[in-house]
Amino acid sequence: MASSGIASLLLVGDRTAHSTFSILLDVLENSLCGFNKQSLQAELFKETKLIIWDKVPMQHRHCVEAVDHTLRDICDSEKPFGGITVVLGGDFRQILLVIPKGVREQIVNASLRQSVLWKHIYILTLDLNMRLNHEDHENANFANFLIEVTLL
Repeated sequence: MASSGIASLLLVGDRTAHSTFSILLDVLENSLCGFNKQSLQAELFKETKLIIWDKVPMQHRHCVEAVDHTLRDICDSEKPFGGITVVLGGDFRQILLVIPKGVREQIVNASLRQSVLWKHIYILTLDLNMRLNHEDHENANFANFLIEVTLL
């Protein structure tokens, strides 16, 4: 699944996080997803071993925390996401979430990096651009330059 509708169109089954987890539109710090422990959706998640969620930096941290709270509840586990392995994909240097009329402080506070879940996240980075023609040195140098600029 993906955080945005456009990104989800690139996936088989094209589902957004909001539709997959029934995340409320006005999510708050203590929100839960819109299904209960007795639902068919909850039964599906109890059997789930892996969740892949793309474009997570676009998502408000409360959405991710709502999924965490809900999965902990339906799986009867205090482990993050109820013990289900969750792969959170996205580039924090590329995508920011949108806070209507928000200032920098509000955007930073809404980011996943400010979540209580962040301490449980193991970060893996992809270092090799598979779409880049590495035999073309000028092209490779430009790609490296772009990476250096984003690290400033």
